[in-house]
Amino acid sequence: MITSDSPDLDLLAEHLARVPVHRALIRTLENRLFAEEHMERPLLDIGCGDGHYAAVAFPDGIDVGIDIARAIVTEARRHGAYRHVDVASGTALPYCDGYFRTVISNCVIEHIPDIEALIHEVARVLVSGGRFIFSVPNDGFTGMLPTVRMLRRLGFDGLANRYGRWWNDNAVHHHLDAPEIWYRRLGRCGLVVERQVPYMSKDATKVFEFSHYYAIPSLVWHKLTGTWSLRPEYVQTSFAYRWLRPYAEESHPAIGSCTFFVARK
Repeated sequence: MITSDSPDLDLLAEHLARVPVHRALIRTLENRLFAEEHMERPLLDIGCGDGHYAAVAFPDGIDVGIDIARAIVTEARRHGAYRHVDVASGTALPYCDGYFRTVISNCVIEHIPDIEALIHEVARVLVSGGRFIFSVPNDGFTGMLPTVRMLRRLGFDGLANRYGRWWNDNAVHHHLDAPEIWYRRLGRCGLVVERQVPYMSKDATKVFEFSHYYAIPSLVWHKLTGTWSLRPEYVQTSFAYRWLRPYAEESHPAIGSCTFFVARK
C-alpha cells in the first residue's frame, strides 16, 4: 500500500517552493485529502503534469503517470516521482484491462471534453475492487469566486456571468458539475462512490482567486529562470506562506467549491 505524504512534512511550504501561489493552496488541500487514503499498487496518475505535485504528495513514488503534452512528460520524468511516464490520453489508455489497483487524478479530468470516454477507460484498466480517487471543481465553483459574488451583490448579474465565463474559459473548465452528475457518470461504468468530500471553502476560494493575480510577477520569474520561487528555502518566512496557511490548513468545509471522490469498481 501507499500513502501520499509524510506526516512531518510542511505541505504548504513544499508546494509553495515548487509552484505558483494559487496552485500551492489548492495542491496542499488536495494533498491532505489524498493523504487520508491508503492506495494499493500498481497506481496510475492521470494528468501527471510536470511531476511537482507527485514529488511532494507521493514520496514513495507512483508506478505510472500519463499526460498528453510531451514537454510536460519530459519534465515529470526529470523530477523522478514516477517509475514510468507515458505520453497518452486518459480517453485511450495504453494499458491492458484490469491492470491497476488504484487510479488517481487531482483537478485534471474537468479539463477533458470527452469525460464519459475517460471514465470508461479508468473502469477498464482497474481490477475488480480497485479504486478511482480524484478531485474536481464542482457546480458551485464559479458562484463562489469573490468577484462574481461582489458583482451579483451590486446587481451586475450580466457582468458577473461574463467574468465567470472568462475565468472558466481561461482555466479550460469543461465540467463544473454537481456530485450527483459524477455519481451517475461513474455508475454507468460500474464505479460506485464510497466517499465524497467538499473542499476549498468560500474564504479559501476567495484567496484562490486573488492569489492568481498576486502570482503574476512569479510568472515573469518562471519565464526567466524556470523556477517559481526566488528563494525556495525561505518560503516559510514569506508573505505568501503566512497568507495561505490558515486556508491551506482549514477543516473540510460543509460547502466547498471543489469535491474529492473515492469510487470503487
